[in-house]
Amino acid sequence: MPTANLTDDERRRILDELLKQSVGGKLPRGVQARVAREFRCSDASIGRIWHRFRETEANDGLGEWKSRIKQNSGRKKQNRDKIAAKIRAVPIEERKPNRRLAHATGISKYLVQALIREGVLKVHSTRTTPYLTNNNKFRRVEHVLAYIDPTSLMFD
Repeated sequence: MPTANLTDDERRRILDELLKQSVGGKLPRGVQARVAREFRCSDASIGRIWHRFRETEANDGLGEWKSRIKQNSGRKKQNRDKIAAKIRAVPIEERKPNRRLAHATGISKYLVQALIREGVLKVHSTRTTPYLTNNNKFRRVEHVLAYIDPTSLMFD
């Protein structure tokens, strides 16, 4: 089961433990597995931290142990003002359904949904059939009853 990425603080503690147990710059047999169990991560993670520390220490004298995962990794957010301007340029009739709006503006359907979720776009729904009043309901039932033939309701 995969574990979360190690923080720089955890990496530092792992490296301190490895340095304490190393003999002449080498790890004795089983140390890597023991440290992995202690910090609840994989042996491979411990090995990568140790290997990169040893390589960078040999190159520049300062061992590097910090994570290389950028703090701002992932897909970058698009400028919401530019997207709103694109949407305003589309005629109102072309804005529904969301797929048509996405095609007309050149943005993804997912982004249209995200804009709705964020509150940048508002959903306006219209009621195509009016609500029935009591009088309308009564007249509708009368109309339907006119089509029912009593002779056809024979169930055996």
